[in-house]
Amino acid sequence: DKEREEEKEKEDKEREEREREVSQLKSEVERLQTESQEKARQLDEAVRREQSSSQRSLNDRTESHRDETKKLKAYIVKMKKELAETRDKVATDSASSETERVELQRQLNALREAVGAGQQSAAEKEGKVRVAEETAKSLRVELSEVTSERECLQSNLTAATEELSVLRSEWSTAQSDLATLQTQVGGAQRVAEVAEKEVGSLREELAREKDSHSSTRQRLAAAVKEAKVTNVMNLELADYQRSLQSLEEKLTAAHGELEEAREERRRQLDKMDSMRKEIDLKTQQAISVEDRLSKTKSLWMKTKKELDAARKTEGELQVAMASLAAQLETEKQEAEQSKVETASLTAKLQSMQQQSDSSVGVLQKTVRSLEHKLAAAQSELTTSQISLSQCQQDYNNYKIRVHSVLKQKSGGPSAAEISTEIRQTFEAEILQLKVELQDSKTQLSSALAELEEVTEEHRTLTSTHQQLLQTSQTQLSSASRQLEEAESRHGRESREQAEVIQQLRQEVVEVTDTFRGQLQSLQEEQQKVVVSLRGELEAAKTSLTRLQQEADAKVLARAVNHSSSGPAHPQTLVSQETRNADSATVTNEQRVAGEGMDESELESFPPTPFSREDSQLSFERLLSVVDSEVPVPRAKPSSAGEQPQQLRRELAKAKKTIRDVTELLRESEEAGVQLGEQAKLLKEEIRRLERNREREEGVSNMEYLKNVVLKFLHTEDGGEQTALVPVITQLLRLSPQETKFLQDTIEGTPAPLPDASTSLPSPSTHKGLAGYIHRWTGY
Repeated sequence: DKEREEEKEKEDKEREEREREVSQLKSEVERLQTESQEKARQLDEAVRREQSSSQRSLNDRTESHRDETKKLKAYIVKMKKELAETRDKVATDSASSETERVELQRQLNALREAVGAGQQSAAEKEGKVRVAEETAKSLRVELSEVTSERECLQSNLTAATEELSVLRSEWSTAQSDLATLQTQVGGAQRVAEVAEKEVGSLREELAREKDSHSSTRQRLAAAVKEAKVTNVMNLELADYQRSLQSLEEKLTAAHGELEEAREERRRQLDKMDSMRKEIDLKTQQAISVEDRLSKTKSLWMKTKKELDAARKTEGELQVAMASLAAQLETEKQEAEQSKVETASLTAKLQSMQQQSDSSVGVLQKTVRSLEHKLAAAQSELTTSQISLSQCQQDYNNYKIRVHSVLKQKSGGPSAAEISTEIRQTFEAEILQLKVELQDSKTQLSSALAELEEVTEEHRTLTSTHQQLLQTSQTQLSSASRQLEEAESRHGRESREQAEVIQQLRQEVVEVTDTFRGQLQSLQEEQQKVVVSLRGELEAAKTSLTRLQQEADAKVLARAVNHSSSGPAHPQTLVSQETRNADSATVTNEQRVAGEGMDESELESFPPTPFSREDSQLSFERLLSVVDSEVPVPRAKPSSAGEQPQQLRRELAKAKKTIRDVTELLRESEEAGVQLGEQAKLLKEEIRRLERNREREEGVSNMEYLKNVVLKFLHTEDGGEQTALVPVITQLLRLSPQETKFLQDTIEGTPAPLPDASTSLPSPSTHKGLAGYIHRWTGY
């Protein structure tokens, strides 16, 4: 339990240290964010230069690494050959040692006859045994050093793999941050496009209102021209002019508001331009960040390649580059291959250790056997010495006997000759043994020299491997620093972009709110103007009906008075009918000319003749006085036949004016209806634009929308589909017509496909928006 608590405390301390390091890194990142804005432009140029230099250095390093790998391969092949040769030499040495053992046994048998030569050979063998023990000790030391170096290399490899995993995770986070930045920039651009569309619609509305104001002005001009022609409608035209003046004042006020709106629009456009410039700058900064990230990625790849090369060299040094070709062909699976290779290396090292242990054991056994043999040889030497002394005694006795025999036999060979022959044979055998001993010494010295060369080469290889590891570690540290700097810059620039996007969104919302307020105010003013015009039209209608009734009553009274005097001549009736027809044709021609846009002037038509006394009758007096008080205009003294003709002319003129006024009223009513329809259309368009904007703002939850639509399409039950209709309308901001179309399609009733043209009038009646333009002159 105490050990667990201590481990927990250690883990907590490590966590706290990591949190401190994270906080320190955050502070450093913020500091670097403040510094990166000033160094962004300089870094772009430096990045380009560094890219070219890094590419060159990469090429040089890759070539140098390739040359080094080739050299290492050749060196490792050479080492393999030398190791094989050393193994062969060891085998030959073992075989020669066995032969030497046989020869020693033979020599021991011969040493029984020659003791001095046997002692020298035993001393030489003892020296050989000591040298073998020393070589075994040196091999053990070298094995321990190789194992320690292998452990260090494994620890370095694990640290490098951890750093690579950290760098990959940081790179993935940087890529995700870049993707979020790109989506935010796209959303800002969409919002800007929506604002531009709203500005375009406002421009169209302003143009329409300008057209309506120009139409009212043209109406005024036409009314003024008609006032010159028709003197009876002077007062009514004066009232109409007053109303038009008030309308003009309103129009001037509206023009002022429009100019203010234009100025505000220009300001907003300037702001939008500045925002676009800022967005462009931010995009350029994002591109520069991407370039830096690509550069860091290239550096990371370079360091990764260098680390892979270091790993390869480490594997080549440990396992004699047994799997170099497989590592070069499968760079993507280097981690797994490195694990497999490390496992195989550990197995091979264990096998080598076992082999070395077994070889050491064999050597120890051989040493022990040689010691036993040496002891046996010493015992045999003592026995041989004893036997030699006995032999000498026997020899002396034999000499004495021989001398005695020689004395007895003077004719046989002498003893000196026999002893010289025996000595010569012994000396020849001793010389042969010395030559064999010198050959074995030379072989041992050559084997020791080869072992020294192999150890020196091993030391050089380990030193080169350590240097490569140090260079790879330095490159990894530099790459990690560059990655940290790039991440800090990226984080700072992403925050700045987020702040700019928020500011742009707020400004766009403010602009849309101001334009909506202006649109609402303009719509309210338009509604007020329409209401006032409708009231004026209703008053004009009532006054016209009353005037028509009064005129009809007066004409009937005059006709009755004149009929009492006598019937008119038939010729006068015919002329009256023809004049009435002419006047009707003139009125029709005037109305047709007034309806077109090409002929806006009425001076080309012949004015209808009016007397000066007719102009004295005011319109207010006609409206105020009773039928009996209406002053009849004085006629010049003429005959009785001319009075009914004059009355008929006046009646035709009155009918013509009534027709004109009724036509004006009808057209004004149509204009009011069309304005109401236009207002409805504008409201519908504004609602559609709001739905589109809400739709664009709500596009973020596309996965949920996709699931809902797929469920709606794949479900065959009508109840589930009807339950999904309000969800789809909320997500897609559908109009009531579109929701009705969905419900009708679910129920199975045929319904027309709703589109943008359903809210507009039919093309047969108005032919698009051009049908809403008033048919008065000047439109």
